[in-house]
Amino acid sequence: MTQRAIPRSSLPEKGITMKNTKLWQMVKAGLFPKPFTNGGRERVWLEADIDRWLLERADQGKGDAP
Repeated sequence: MTQRAIPRSSLPEKGITMKNTKLWQMVKAGLFPKPFTNGGRERVWLEADIDRWLLERADQGKGDAP
């Protein structure tokens, strides 16, 4: 299975529009997947990790409605 690596600039395509400061605070706190470098200076995330994080967030919100 091929895993796609996505850069910070592609996160809005997944609906993740938080500012850089908030994103890195969440990474540091373990609340957002940790990126890795793809051999250069660019930090990237595995698309599967981002998709999993989004699903977890959606599952957490299911119990909020009255």
